[in-house]
Amino acid sequence: MTKVSPNDLPITSVSALSDEPAPRFYQRMQDELLPRLQQLKGVSEITLLGGEQREVQVNVDQAKLLLYRIPLARIRRHRTRRS
Repeated sequence: MTKVSPNDLPITSVSALSDEPAPRFYQRMQDELLPRLQQLKGVSEITLLGGEQREVQVNVDQAKLLLYRIPLARIRRHRTRRS
């Protein structure tokens, strides 16, 4: 059973298209457009659906980690930083 309030339902839905590569467009929507829309009076929540998020894979050389005494946890901590 789910309790639903009319206030929880979306008021509007917006679709966007671009000629940009999908991951770049998704990132631009997330970084540029959504923050601007969230500042509008009366906007309480925005959900970005669909699209293709950028993914970066890091291959770690265990031997070099041991050689330089770098714990894997340190690499993991820095994975979410953007340049």
